[in-house]
Amino acid sequence: MLPEAGSETALNLHDHYYAHSRWFFILAVSLLAVSLLRDLVLAGSLPNTLNVVAHGLFFVAWGIAIFTQREAYHRGLVIYTLVLMVAYIAALFRSLQ
Repeated sequence: MLPEAGSETALNLHDHYYAHSRWFFILAVSLLAVSLLRDLVLAGSLPNTLNVVAHGLFFVAWGIAIFTQREAYHRGLVIYTLVLMVAYIAALFRSLQ
């Protein structure tokens, strides 16, 4: 996953990221699907609405990242993912109280 640090050529992390990003996001989207299917199989139903919506928002954003190589999209995706993850965790903690 990481580039060879001992190589004689200079590391180009930009190219390395885009060479591996498609497989990374395929794995991420697959894990989201497994997460929802796990609840469906074990509980017999999908989780609560908040959980399904959050999974859906991640699924769409990361699914688009599989098919686009636009640098602006991938840069924005970092912020989008961070904000959505923090909001999702905060909402989950609020529902525990």
